[in-house]
Amino acid sequence: DKVCNNYEVAGRIFEQRQAERNLWQEKLTELSAAIDDYTLAVKGLKAAKNDIKNHLLPSLNTAASHLASLMSEGVISSVLMLDDFSIKAMKADRYRPVETFSGSEASIINLALRIALGQVLTHSVFSVLIGDEIDASMDSARTAAVWTSLARLVEANKIKQVILVSHESEPIQVAGLNYVNFA
Repeated sequence: DKVCNNYEVAGRIFEQRQAERNLWQEKLTELSAAIDDYTLAVKGLKAAKNDIKNHLLPSLNTAASHLASLMSEGVISSVLMLDDFSIKAMKADRYRPVETFSGSEASIINLALRIALGQVLTHSVFSVLIGDEIDASMDSARTAAVWTSLARLVEANKIKQVILVSHESEPIQVAGLNYVNFA
């Protein structure tokens, strides 16, 4: 009797441990699948970063450099977005981080990069550019250069429509840009 009871207890313990082992095996399988998914995601991100580095950044830098040069009337001659997505620009034959430029120059660099990204991603033509007080840190000469550059992009059919919000009481008149005053 005692041997039978011991056998039955040992059998139940074995079944419990077998069930626990099965649960742990399921968890291990789930974790293994999660690791596989993670590994695949990391490989995908590395491939995307490589594609960005080899294809997108050169096109983006070329387009942004051209736009920044136009908008700054040649003061900023080149813009570079680096592999780590930091931004440098050339002024007076020297590359500097964008943070070291004046407010209006930094605005031009950022605007040039945004427009260039739109052009690169849409194969040079996108439908609308909306800017909220992009001229806030600019003097009237720099604002005129930026707006003239935007008018050229519209004229060249690179941007279908430009909508700019400004609090200037007397907007700078630029051929090709229409104004609506909501005063």
